[in-house]
Amino acid sequence: MQPAVGAQLPFPLSYITPAMHRRAVRQAFRTTGEQVYATAAAALDAFAAKLAGGGGYLLGSSPSTIDAQLYGCLTYLRSAPVVHPQLHRHFLGQRELVAYTVRVGEALAGLEVPLPRSDPGAAGPSWSEWSGGGSTSRASKEASALSAELNRKGKIWVGCAAAVIVAYVVFGGQYFQFGFLDDEDDDLDGDYE
Repeated sequence: MQPAVGAQLPFPLSYITPAMHRRAVRQAFRTTGEQVYATAAAALDAFAAKLAGGGGYLLGSSPSTIDAQLYGCLTYLRSAPVVHPQLHRHFLGQRELVAYTVRVGEALAGLEVPLPRSDPGAAGPSWSEWSGGGSTSRASKEASALSAELNRKGKIWVGCAAAVIVAYVVFGGQYFQFGFLDDEDDDLDGDYE
């Protein structure tokens, strides 16, 4: 970042300004899962409000390319099994968005919108449970044991690789040379008789 931002600035500013920019970017990306969900829910609410006051499509009374792109995103939120349950329920709670996905799918390609996942109204897990942090099932314990075993084997592999590198450096002869003195080579500087 320093060459891009501070290249044309005088000495003290060429170090201070890039650091300020880095700090601002880091602070902008310090969010929790709940904040991300709240932002996504607010975006869905705003889009539903836009659709409620319009002609049925984003830019008027006929579908456009933007509607086709949004159809892909919203159909994913409606039907994909990997969408966070809270976001999925929030989407299904917006009747305008559900009707919009049906309307755009039928208008653009005569597509039947996939059915929502089963049991959308059930209480969903928290963010940590959904990502695997709060789960203590047998499958997660087996996955943890497998992960620990792979971690152990990885450390062994790295240790062996490091030992090979050290052996190559020490015994390869390029960096260190070992030799034995013969009786004739006992006098290194000359004759000492």
